[in-house]
Amino acid sequence: MSDEEKTEIDFRRKETEAGWFRIQDKFGLKGAPVWFSWLSWVLALGAFQYLFLKTRSIAVGVVIAISNGMLWAYFWGFFYRFDFKGTRNGDSE
Repeated sequence: MSDEEKTEIDFRRKETEAGWFRIQDKFGLKGAPVWFSWLSWVLALGAFQYLFLKTRSIAVGVVIAISNGMLWAYFWGFFYRFDFKGTRNGDSE
């Protein structure tokens, strides 16, 4: 992914109160569906884990292993899209 495709998140940004409310509104409208989608994924993994603990089925264990790997790969790809500015460990420009 090239740098042009990344979303910049600048913690040094100066905004008015109304500007910050607008940013929070946009974040809530875009972030809530993603958050609840992720929660459903985690709950599904929890259900598979419960099944595995009750049945000790190798097939369920394989589903859990593949699902965890795919979930981590998705999170890595998702968070790589963001370029954080103005953080302690981030870009200090």
